[in-house]
Amino acid sequence: MVTDWTYSFSEDAFLEAVSRKQAENIAAASVYLWEDRGKPSMARKARPTENGIAVNFVFTPKHERNKGYASSCVAAFSRKLLDEGFAFCCLYTDADNPTSNKIHTAIGYRPLDDAIAYVFDEYEKS
Repeated sequence: MVTDWTYSFSEDAFLEAVSRKQAENIAAASVYLWEDRGKPSMARKARPTENGIAVNFVFTPKHERNKGYASSCVAAFSRKLLDEGFAFCCLYTDADNPTSNKIHTAIGYRPLDDAIAYVFDEYEKS
């Protein structure tokens, strides 16, 4: 299930498609499964530093979205990571998505900075 969700996440987030093997490797490392009345979501911890850790790969199956499950998952997982001794958690969100930004603020996150990802096409030297 987690491998399938990881694979679906990459499609939903418009990431370069991950292979099934990559999805298996991601799923095997640091995944947190959250369940409420049989309705699951997942998140993953990544990039730990001495003081902080990132939350990423937040996913809820399409037929269970817009019910607050991912919000509860991120809140519970963030609390768990803080309880484990991390001073802070961070996550990246789409600045153009007011829903996710409102949710993250409501559960205690605050915006710090913007990031831009660039993809460079290969070019041929003449």
